[in-house]
Amino acid sequence: MAYTTGALVTQIQNKLDDTSFSTSILKQFLNDTQREIFNMRMSKFVEATQDFSTVVSQDSIGTLPTNMQMVIDLRITGPAGYSSVLQYMDIQEFDARFPEPSLSGDALPYIWYPFGTTINVFPRPSQVLTLQLRYFKTPTELVNDADVPQIPEEFQELLVLGAFMRALEFNDNYDQAGIIKRKFDEMVDTMTKRYSPGAATASLMGVNRSRK
Repeated sequence: MAYTTGALVTQIQNKLDDTSFSTSILKQFLNDTQREIFNMRMSKFVEATQDFSTVVSQDSIGTLPTNMQMVIDLRITGPAGYSSVLQYMDIQEFDARFPEPSLSGDALPYIWYPFGTTINVFPRPSQVLTLQLRYFKTPTELVNDADVPQIPEEFQELLVLGAFMRALEFNDNYDQAGIIKRKFDEMVDTMTKRYSPGAATASLMGVNRSRK
């Protein structure tokens, strides 16, 4: 069977033994489940990157990705010989340490700080640089039947179980939902051991926080 939103909805209806159960509600449950998985654990399939180019004498390099959940780091990747990881600093600390940043002139940036959704670097770059933001992303919403989830296909049962559990709760079948929840949690642990970045143990993820 194809790994698509429509196919998953059919699987869930079969588990419910109710082919008339609302497909729109089941898609909502699939999205709720996918977001839950993305929010719970650091996994390789949640990692993403976005590249930026600096403009000489300009501290702003662009905006944070709209699908960003948590920053990993920002690094200079080019030109050759300039690779380095920039130090993160929140705006309050930056303002306290550098009340007049323009006085530092143009040089190779070594600090980055966000203000709202804007990414800024310090000092202002003295040359054109390529930077790469690495981050954990939020999942793309599943809307159409042909949409493919971002959970690895070998763990598609996680989406089915999570949505099935929510459908059981929707039908006030909380006892069976509790049984499915335990199976869901066990499978999340198994998936995390396989896909956790650089570790074989589950690692809880704080949502919407930047690493320093």
